[in-house]
Amino acid sequence: MCDTMCSLGGNNRDSKVSLFGKNSDRDPNEIQIVEFHPRTVRSGKTRTTYIEVEYEGETNAVILSRPSWMWGAEMGVNQKGVAVGNEAIFSSPKNKTRSLIGMDLLRLGLEKGNDANSTAKSIIEYLEKYGQGGSNDQYKNEYYNNSFLITDGKKVLELYISGKEYLLKEVKSFDTISNSIPRGRENEKEELLRSSNFLNKEDFLYTRLGRGFERSEFTTAGLHNDPHGIEIRNFFRILRHHDGDWSHPRLGSNADVCMHAGPLSRKFQTVNSLVVEIGEKRSVVWSTFSSNPCISLYKPILFSEERAVGLQYDQGYWLRSEELHRKYLETGNASVLEEMENNERDEDLIISATESARKSWLAGENLETEEYEKIFEEIREVDSRHLDSLRRDPITIQSSSLSGLYRSWWRRKDEFLNGVK
Repeated sequence: MCDTMCSLGGNNRDSKVSLFGKNSDRDPNEIQIVEFHPRTVRSGKTRTTYIEVEYEGETNAVILSRPSWMWGAEMGVNQKGVAVGNEAIFSSPKNKTRSLIGMDLLRLGLEKGNDANSTAKSIIEYLEKYGQGGSNDQYKNEYYNNSFLITDGKKVLELYISGKEYLLKEVKSFDTISNSIPRGRENEKEELLRSSNFLNKEDFLYTRLGRGFERSEFTTAGLHNDPHGIEIRNFFRILRHHDGDWSHPRLGSNADVCMHAGPLSRKFQTVNSLVVEIGEKRSVVWSTFSSNPCISLYKPILFSEERAVGLQYDQGYWLRSEELHRKYLETGNASVLEEMENNERDEDLIISATESARKSWLAGENLETEEYEKIFEEIREVDSRHLDSLRRDPITIQSSSLSGLYRSWWRRKDEFLNGVK
C-alpha cells in the first residue's frame, strides 16, 4: 500500500516550485535506504533485481529511495527534475516469472528520462522488451502490477501497466495515485496511449480491502482545498494522515496514508517518506530516512548532478530509528498524538534554517561550503533532540498497549529485525 502525489507550480504558493511526494509502504522489516548515484555511462548489460537488461549510454544522476534488497526503487528524482513514484495495482495477469519489477522500471525511467514524456517512454520500452514479473516482497511471494506518477515540474503523467499492456494519461495541475485502477476524474487532461481495458482486469476485492480509493480521495482533496496555495508543509501533513478517530497504531487501517502494520489484513507500514521540491534549475529532496512519518522529521538534501548535500542518513540510521518507533507501539495513546504535534514545531525550525539556501539552490545558485556545514549542523541538532525525546517518552509509560495477536505478531517481527542488526 502506497500513496503518491504531485502539485505543479500553478497550484502552489510558490509558482516557481513544483512538489512531489510519496509514502513507501512495505513489510516493516524491509529496510529502505536513500542514496545518490552520480552520472555514469553504462554499456552492455546491467543486472536489475532479477534479470540482466541491455543498457547503453549515459545515465542521469539520481536520488533513489530503495528497498535494500532490490536494484530498483520505490521513488526518486533525477538531475533533470523528473520525479517518479510507483504504486501496486491489483489486476490480472500477475506474472510470477522473474523479469523486471515495477521498481526496476522506475529506476530505468529516471536514469534515462530527460522529461516526463521521455521517462514514460523509457519505462514502456523496457516493459515491452522484457515484461514485468517476479515477487515484489523480500520475505514472501507478492505479485502485482504497477502504476507510476511521473512529473518534471511542468507536466504530470499517470502510467498504468498490467502485464505488457499499458495506459498513459496526462492530468492537470495536481494529481494523486494509489492502489487502484484509473477511473474518470476531474483532474484528467487527456488520454495519450491505451492498449488495454484496465477496468476489466481489476481484482475488485483486493483493491477494496487495500482502500486505495479512500486514500486517493483524501490526498486529492488535500491538494485541492487550500485557498493560499500548496506548500511543502501541506505535503508533510498529508503524508502523516491517519484516517478517522485514530489514537494509536493498533487502531489503524488501510485507509491511513501514514500506514502502521498489524496482523491479518494490514501487514505493511510506511518504511520511508519522500517529498521533492522541483525548482527551475535544481531540486531539494526531503525524506524521513525512516519509518512512520507521523513521529519522524523530514530532513532536506540539496541535489544536483554533481552532489547530494545533506545525505548523511544511512541504513544504520533507519535501524536506530525503527527501534525507537517500535518502542512507541508499546506506549499509551496520548504520547503518540503529542509527538505528532511536536513534529511541526521541530520541522518549522528546519524549514526556517534552510529557507534562504533552498531558494538559492532551486534557482541554480551555488553556496559556499561553510553555508552547507552551518545549515546541516543545525538540522542534525534538531533531529538529535527529536530522537532523544522519542527515547525518553516510552519510559514514562507503565503498561503495554500491545496484547494478544497484535503483540505476538510484532514480537516475531522484532526478533527477525534484531537478527539483522
